[in-house]
Formats: sequence, C-alpha cells, structure tokens
Amino acid sequence: MSSLDHIGTPKAHALRLLLPFFLDRDRVQEAGAALTALRHQAKRTWHCWATAPGVQGIYGQEALPSVSAFLFGGDHGGCSYLRVPDDTTDFWFKRGGDFRSDREPGAACPGGSAAETPDGPGPAGPHQRPQNFGVALGAPGIEVFVSPHGVGVLSLAFESKGPWDLLHLRELNYRLSQGRRYTSFPFHLPHKDQDPSPPPPADAPLAERLGRAGGAFRLTELTEFLLSPLGPLGLRPMQEQFAVYSATRFDAATDFSDPDLTAALRPFLAALTHVEEGTHPGTLRVTEQILNPRHWAAAGSLAAVHLVADQDPPHPYDEQRVPSVLHKYFVPFLLSLMQRVALQRLLADARQAAVTAGPGGDGSAERLRGLNRHALAYTVNGCFTEVSTREALNQYYDLVQTGLRVRDSLGAVQQALRDAQTMDDSRFQGDTLGKIGDLAESLESLVKEAAHSAQLVAHVQSKVEWLEVFFVSYYFTALMYYVNHNGSLFSHDYGVWTLVAAPLVSGLIAFLALRPDRLRHAGQEAGHQAQALRSPAAASAHRRKERTWGFLVLLIVLFGAWLGVGIVFFPKSDAAHTSGGHEAPADTAPAAAGHHSR
Repeated sequence: MSSLDHIGTPKAHALRLLLPFFLDRDRVQEAGAALTALRHQAKRTWHCWATAPGVQGIYGQEALPSVSAFLFGGDHGGCSYLRVPDDTTDFWFKRGGDFRSDREPGAACPGGSAAETPDGPGPAGPHQRPQNFGVALGAPGIEVFVSPHGVGVLSLAFESKGPWDLLHLRELNYRLSQGRRYTSFPFHLPHKDQDPSPPPPADAPLAERLGRAGGAFRLTELTEFLLSPLGPLGLRPMQEQFAVYSATRFDAATDFSDPDLTAALRPFLAALTHVEEGTHPGTLRVTEQILNPRHWAAAGSLAAVHLVADQDPPHPYDEQRVPSVLHKYFVPFLLSLMQRVALQRLLADARQAAVTAGPGGDGSAERLRGLNRHALAYTVNGCFTEVSTREALNQYYDLVQTGLRVRDSLGAVQQALRDAQTMDDSRFQGDTLGKIGDLAESLESLVKEAAHSAQLVAHVQSKVEWLEVFFVSYYFTALMYYVNHNGSLFSHDYGVWTLVAAPLVSGLIAFLALRPDRLRHAGQEAGHQAQALRSPAAASAHRRKERTWGFLVLLIVLFGAWLGVGIVFFPKSDAAHTSGGHEAPADTAPAAAGHHSR
C-alpha cells in the first residue's frame, strides 16, 4: 500500500497476556503458600510456582524503592510475586509451537459466519485473516502478582516467530487475547512424524497434554490450572479475555516524529490498543504519546502498546529496546492495572452494600467502615503519584493512568464513599433524633407518673402530719393530767384550767413547728439542701426549717414552767387527803370527833 511505503519493516514483536482477577483481601501469604504447593504430575513431578529472589533487579533498575517494595515486598504490605520455574516452562512449551485453529476450512462458526481459510505459516493475503501464529514463550515467562488489596494479575510472555507484517501482528494479538472457545486458538506443540508416541487426544486431561509432543491446550485451561489453588481464597476473574501488553520493534527507517509516518501507523497502533481483529475498521481515537522519536506508546482498557524503532545510525541499545519495554515500562502499566482492578473491586463492593442494605440501613454502617478502611489502605499502599526516577517512565505512568481511567475511578470511589458516609450520618442523626424523641416521651410519662405518685405521698404525708399535731396535743395533755392526778401536786382549779389550755397551746406549738398545711418531703428537703449550697439566702431558709425540730425543746420548757408555776403559786390544799390524795366525806367528820372525845 502506498500509504505504508515509508514505514520501516517490523523486526520483532513480543507481548504479555495479562489476566486480572479478584480474591479475598489480606491473604497474600496464604495465596503464595497455596500456589507454591501446586505440582504437575507427568513422567516426573514439576513445580508449578516458585519465588524469584533476583527479579527485583530486572524490574527495579529505575523504579522508586516504594514501588519495588510494593511489588516484591512480601510480608511488609507488598505483593506476593511468584514465577513458573524455567525447567517447567521449557517442558510445557519446548522451544515454541503455534497457535492455530482446530476447525476445518470453511466450517461454520457459532455465530453463523464461515470460518477463515488457513493460510499456513506464511503471510496472509490482502483479504485473508491468518490462521497460524508461530510463537515461543519469551522472557520473563509466566508470573503472578497477588496484591494485598484483593486483586492479582497473571502474566504470560510470548515472542512472535514471524511473519511480522501489520495484519499478522494485529490478528496475533487478537487471537491470543481471546478467552472464548470459538474465538481463541489452542497452542500446539510440534509432533514429528517419526515420533513413535502418538499425540495425546484433544479430550485428554490437561496434565496429559502439557509438554507432550503434539499436545494442544488453550491458554484458558492453563491459567485455570495455574490459579486453581486460589479457588478457596475467593478467586474470581475480572474479565473473560486477556489484556495485552505488546512491543513491536521497527527498523531504523521509522521515525515517529514524522507526521506522515505516524498518520500511516495510527490505524495499526489503534487496532493493537483496542485489541481488534485484523480486518476490523476500528476507531483511531486512542490515548497515546510519542515519548521520543523512537518510542510511541498508547494505552486503553484492554491493552498497552509500544512501537519502538532502531536508531540511525544503529546503536547497541537497539537490541535492548523490546526487553526494556517488557520490564521497565511494564512496571507503570502493571501498577496502573492493579489499581484499576482494586478500584473496580471497591466500586463493586460499594454497589453490593447499597443493594443489600435493609430498609433501615441495617449493617450499612459496618460495611461502610470496612470499605473506607480498604480505600484508605489502597490510597496509602498502592496508589503512587510517580513510579520512577526517570521522567520518561513517569510520563508513561501518567499516560496509562489516563488510558485505564484510574484517576476517574478513584474519584468515583471517593465520591461514592463520601455520599454513603453523608447518607449514613443523616440516617444516624434521624435515628438518634427519633430515639431522643421516644426517650423524651418516656421521660415525660415517667415524670407524670412520678408527679402523681408524689401527690399521693404528699396527701398521705399531710394526713400523717395533722395526726402528729393531734398526737402531740393529746399526749402533752395526758402527761399533765397524770402528773397532777386528783390535785396531788397543785390546786384543783389550777390543774383543771391548765388541762383545758394544754391541748390548745401544745397543738398550736406542734402546728407551727410541723406546718401540715405546707407540704414537705424528702425530695424537697434534698432540693433545699442543694439550694443551700448555691445561695446564702437559701442556706438561711434551710437553717430556719431545721430549727422547727426545736418545738420539742419548747414543749419541755413549757412543761417545766407549768410544774414550777403550779408548785410555787398554786400548791395543793391542806384539806387534801394524805392517803391516796382523796378528801374524807363531810358527814363522817363529826362522828369521828365525838368518838375521840369519848
């Protein structure tokens, strides 16, 4: 095509297939232990996962220490990083194989369209879609990153064996990313005709097909097997297909500062970014940036794309361009992808909490506190403003943050949690006010009942105090009567008149002291005591009321005065009987005198 005449020829193409997934939060160590225990039993036992202590140096050459600590920190709030050992991957993939369709030429697909015609290992014609992709497992092989925020990413790296025309590379990325059975191609290991052992059947267990000459398996089968130990830890895939992270290397004739060349390459860049089929018209709108004249990058929801070119004149670093993209530039994309998945998890949890909350918001406060705790953990341990000491990597980090909409998702999560918090606070205030109103009604009812009870007590107390006045006057009068019984101490007239006055005087004293017409009870006395502590006037009134008990002393003084006045001024009469204090009858006195004279 004339529009592509000035485009340099691709020299290499490598890609990572990335499968993001969810699992239970804060179970990093359990996930690592479960994965390392996985084995593949064939003619010998193959370890499926192992730690890779030296990998930090490969990824972290220009990464900030905080980034390296998060991705490879292990016990200290970081991810669990594991890698399939090289001897195991060598057994599974040998030196490469090919992804190809198992359908017969012209067979109908489930959607009703005819299947594409296989073209063999060579390039496809202008209107034919390639059906065979020769690949080899590339560095760094198969890896998994398990984050403490309840997300993980599985990565499988492949290198294309060619051909490297643009249509073939578009279709390669598309086919390898597919997870659906009728759009994905299985991986086939080569089988020589002279090999005495036949290829394993297509329906044999995966363990029998892995590493066997002529064996075929789909990547979805392999990933299910590799992640199977995480099933009890809440493993859930985020999406059906793989995300694709790819790097395409062009020769020195490609200069991305040339506007004509970038215009001609933009459809290819956009197709890889949107993971579109080779013949799909697609859209040219992508999030992209030319980082330098030899490096053009783009990012979207399903893919990150790097187009790199050799320098002119050639430079030894040209051979390191693709490995650099697959490692150093992969770190910003991996962080952004994990952040996107973690934020999607938070949004899903918030939505679930909102849907399952009861009419009264039952349990929503506890769920909200849990989500806020998880959001805070993500913000301080996983949300990075920069990732490297190198500006180009930070610029690429900003690019993928925009392409994956990480900052938009973070804003949505924060806004959702703020709105949920406000709603929960309003509901709490409403519930509190309602409870306060109910409590006020209860208190009002209790106050009314207490007031009624107090009135009853006051009524009884009033009756009792009137009886006390009566009892005081009665017993005081009775005391005077028995003391001067039949005039034994005083004259008869004095005793009679004082007995008449005694109930009146003693009753009056008792009335003035007790004041039964004014109600007083223990609660009032306590109130008076409290007032006495706050006001001098109240203290004086309290002391006056305490002096009312002095009426007993007054009665004693009155009784003593009565005795003294009676003895001094109204002594008993001489005619009174000395025996028992009774006077003799008048008609017997003369007889007694006559008898004495005789």
